[in-house]
Amino acid sequence: MFRVKDGHIVPCQAGEIVPEDEILQEIAYEPPKPTPARETLRVAPKVGIGGAPSRASTLPERAKERKQYPVASGFADYFPDAIVAVSNVSYRGGQQHHPDKPLHWDRAKSADEADTMMRHFLQRGTLDTDGVRHSAKMCWRAMALLQKEIEAEQK
Repeated sequence: MFRVKDGHIVPCQAGEIVPEDEILQEIAYEPPKPTPARETLRVAPKVGIGGAPSRASTLPERAKERKQYPVASGFADYFPDAIVAVSNVSYRGGQQHHPDKPLHWDRAKSADEADTMMRHFLQRGTLDTDGVRHSAKMCWRAMALLQKEIEAEQK
């Protein structure tokens, strides 16, 4: 049986006398089943439009290990303006290649991340013909290269 105690639903203790108006219902309690270790748990990554993953698939399952990946405080908080600039590169690419579809990474459009990244690197500090920083485009290509490397290791 369960009861309401201090605003929370709690199981009744054996032999406990509970006022009738506090009893919620009688149900059989089953403790949670243990989950398999991280090594045996393999979840297929969610794939978005264009084949790009829609969720991170490399974060550890255990909270203590996840603390070693401070995505906000160890990345986004360091480079907020750069992230905004790279996000705009994604938007502009989507508008260029698929203005009639939701934003997505169309991997069929270009696969030469390393060469394109280096071309933008050589032109760093200047704007491309569309008015976007070469450095922002270089970062986008570097992220694409890294994402594909990580995915290849998972296969």
